Amino acid sequence: MIEQFLAVTPIEPPRLIEILKPKPAPIVEQVELTVTQKIESNFYECDTEIQYIRLDTAECKDIQVTTEQNTNTTPVIAKAVTTPAPHAAVSRSGSAPAGWYPVNQCTWHVWTKRPVPGWHDASTWIASARAAGWYTGSVPVPGAIGAKGNHVVYVEKVEPGRVYISERNYDNNGSYREMWRPTDYYTYLY
Repeated sequence: MIEQFLAVTPIEPPRLIEILKPKPAPIVEQVELTVTQKIESNFYECDTEIQYIRLDTAECKDIQVTTEQNTNTTPVIAKAVTTPAPHAAVSRSGSAPAGWYPVNQCTWHVWTKRPVPGWHDASTWIASARAAGWYTGSVPVPGAIGAKGNHVVYVEKVEPGRVYISERNYDNNGSYREMWRPTDYYTYLY
């Protein structure tokens, strides 16, 4: 019986090469997320207490902090200002440069709130912003400019589905107001 057992061909052990040979990885199709999907999922894991998500790249950017001048005796208040894209610097003292923005016009109001070049009439601002390399879009962020027709406004704050704006000369009389509007009311300049 032992002889019969010895006569059986032994089983060949597995080859070391076969054991160590890597198995091919399954083919997985990688799909690039859209900017909107990256924003909605906070793809880059922005800390929203100190950063905002750029609307053009979905990347995290630090919130700039400025201080407001205070004429009474209370302490100066720190104010977070989100500016989604770099902008040309302009002077804030006195009137806008000659020929740019007459006082109490909507364009003058926006110019007093943030840097903007001399784009003159509000009806040209969307095209002028694009030509200057600014991003434009349909999603409002605090600090953006809202444009519609021959009027521009400043975005003060945003809540789901609505945007709080400040504006001047909405009545062609230089009047000032702040109000809520639906987010899709304007095209935004960043």
